[in-house]
Amino acid sequence: FRESHGALFLQAFPDRSGIARDPTGPEDGPGHYTRIGDGLFAVTGGWPSIHATHTGGQWLGLPPTGRKVEMRVADWYRLDRDDKIIDNWVMIDVPHMLQQM
Repeated sequence: FRESHGALFLQAFPDRSGIARDPTGPEDGPGHYTRIGDGLFAVTGGWPSIHATHTGGQWLGLPPTGRKVEMRVADWYRLDRDDKIIDNWVMIDVPHMLQQM
């Protein structure tokens, strides 16, 4: 995972940063603000929640475009009985990113 996806993503978007949500802003404003948990499961995300520029390398086979993108992201977690993360599913709205790139 680290070599085939994680490292390439980090290289492709070296200036990525999260969007701080304005707590006094609209309910559907940008930011990584969704936080829900139930038992051994949790999710956090935002629509959008990350800004970045595609400058550092290829991603999904596409050479750097130099374009700024916003990412719609949701992270789902499953914990074991000792509260250690055993699964982490990261959903990124890839078609939305490709349209921007």
